[in-house]
Amino acid sequence: MPCPKCRNPLVDTFSDCLRCFPFSDSVYYKNSAIKQLHDESILKTGSSLSYAVRQMIPYSENIKALIRGRDNSPVWNERRDLVYSKRSERSSGKFHVDAKLSHILSSGVGYCGEIAYCVVELAKMIPPLNGELYATELRFYDSHCFILLHQDRGTHDAVNSQGFESGEIVKDLKELSEITELRNAVIVDPWVYKSTKLTDWKRHMDHVNTFDASVYYRTRVWLQNNSGMLGEMLRNTDGHAIIKEAMKHCSYALSNRSVWSEYANGMPLHSIRKKMFGSW
Repeated sequence: MPCPKCRNPLVDTFSDCLRCFPFSDSVYYKNSAIKQLHDESILKTGSSLSYAVRQMIPYSENIKALIRGRDNSPVWNERRDLVYSKRSERSSGKFHVDAKLSHILSSGVGYCGEIAYCVVELAKMIPPLNGELYATELRFYDSHCFILLHQDRGTHDAVNSQGFESGEIVKDLKELSEITELRNAVIVDPWVYKSTKLTDWKRHMDHVNTFDASVYYRTRVWLQNNSGMLGEMLRNTDGHAIIKEAMKHCSYALSNRSVWSEYANGMPLHSIRKKMFGSW
């Protein structure tokens, strides 16, 4: 039977409905006094994370508009093969968190999945703001993944609970933006070089359209099993120089508005192409 609240036909019981739980009926949210952060400070954090990851993994080489004219070049073929060979290495061995993060960052290549993973792990190492903040991975079903920075503890705890399985929560960004608990949330989407307040989701999609990538944002939105809290894993990274370098980039962006605001505004396609082709 459908959910009695939202009529979601994909569930059998109300308690299993990911459209209504954990967001709308989050007991954690209702029963705790989480200090609400200003969305501008969350945008600054998300943009700085985007900048840091992009200093290590500079290009989205699976965006057709970005590689147009070079998609059959030897360099592109080599880098594409590198993505899949690195994925194979990670799947064949048991990597602890720091080793996996180092492995991805040091390769210098990756698609939205690798980028999203790095954002969550780096977010855990940022000193906490004056209020709880979570980085949770969402995915347009079977298409594209991105990170949502938000303050809904119920969502974070649900993702990290035993037995959690990914599932649909909303049909699109518009519906996601209407969830009260996410009123100050920020979309962190380094794949298209942009971080955006969730309330400005239309502007985010305008930017996506400049990359001719909207086809990857048309399916329903799923909650993935990957969520971290800022500051939860403050640790010594001396044994992982590449992680230390990424965190230096993040700190630099956080302290320089001119740097993080580039990702808040969205990096233009032509400037990325110019930089990419110049480095190839």
